[in-house]
Amino acid sequence: MAAEGGGHAMLVALVVADPVAYARYREAMAPILAAHGGSFRHDFVVAEVLRGVDPGSNRVFTLVFPDRAAKQRFFADERYREVRAVHFEPAVVHTEIVAEFTLPPASVWQIDPDRPASRRRYGEAGMAELADGFDVG
Repeated sequence: MAAEGGGHAMLVALVVADPVAYARYREAMAPILAAHGGSFRHDFVVAEVLRGVDPGSNRVFTLVFPDRAAKQRFFADERYREVRAVHFEPAVVHTEIVAEFTLPPASVWQIDPDRPASRRRYGEAGMAELADGFDVG
């Protein structure tokens, strides 16, 4: 991740129709993702969707890159595009990019066992910074 910031992240929801083929995709794309500084920060298999564009969404994850340019290089990489065509496209029937965002700088990721979990993670300044980025109205 970039030292001055926390990096660029994408929140993605999928409808995976073929979990075995999707596992092959993840295995094949992992070294390419790592070569661009990317990683999966969170990865969930979803049992029930309460609300969403596609109620069949069964996989949700965040992809994190050092910056937006690294993300763009990854998705443009011919090796990745080939892996995607061979493994991802037959396995996944719907893809939704739920959000893209800049992560807070690592300096706001504080651990304080006496604070609620959200404040432990982000600290007071980080919580204010996060709140500024959300439209809750």
